[in-house]
Amino acid sequence: MKFFVKTLGCKMNFLDSARIIAGLQSAGHILVDDETFAELVFVNSCTVTARADRQSRQEAFKREKGGKAVVIFGCGVKVDLQKWKTNFPNALIFPGEREIFQYFGVEDGEIPFASSHRTRVPIAIQTGCDNACTFCITRIARGRIESFPIESIVRQVHRAEEAGIQ
Repeated sequence: MKFFVKTLGCKMNFLDSARIIAGLQSAGHILVDDETFAELVFVNSCTVTARADRQSRQEAFKREKGGKAVVIFGCGVKVDLQKWKTNFPNALIFPGEREIFQYFGVEDGEIPFASSHRTRVPIAIQTGCDNACTFCITRIARGRIESFPIESIVRQVHRAEEAGIQ
């Protein structure tokens, strides 16, 4: 399958998209730079503000209206899965990376190495937040703090180094 990814939001969303891309590619799917050649368009939603949430819905709607098959995931979906399912009944909607990987035949196991064309690549050591700020939706969207296994982090650093990435 040929796919394109549209990412909205923060650096963690871009890292999530990079992991999705790496996972899908490891299962034989092909990333395209031009979405007109994609069979599926993945929209990584953001919900940190009402504007970001609206923009995420607009991006998904624009692709559906253009006749594209759409996959929606990300923070917007995690915060209000039912709203996304109601508004986009024809889209594939996934609350998490694991569900995407299961659906598209990505082997379960190691977090995919999110390589890029850049000279540096971010490697997440944790995700989520334990603070309960009244103005912030991050804790709801990303969940409580979850640290990744140190062995996995070290392997990713070594893989980046072997690939010539700083």
